Amino acid sequence: MSKTTEVKAKGLDFLTLALIAFGGLGIEALYAFLIDPMLYGAEMQAWNLSQNLCHWGITILTWGIFALLLSRHSKNRYGFDLFAEHEKMRIWQWFGAAVCVLLALV
Repeated sequence: MSKTTEVKAKGLDFLTLALIAFGGLGIEALYAFLIDPMLYGAEMQAWNLSQNLCHWGITILTWGIFALLLSRHSKNRYGFDLFAEHEKMRIWQWFGAAVCVLLALV
């Protein structure tokens, strides 16, 4: 069990957490363009169904592991508990979230 040492998070700490999360997502590029083509002997466009399912299964598992480790690290190091009870969102926050989703769809 890891020792909990809570530190006040600064801007660089948030940047580090964001870069770790981005790296976890970016590992898919290694899988898709380097590792899987070497294993399957073909580019991504030529994979069959089982190869695609295997690729996405490993990718999802990797993303889950990164999310779990990042969540634990941020809770233990910075006291940020993603699953703790918080205040309910205000109406303007819901509006802002809806605008962001709409902008992402356009």
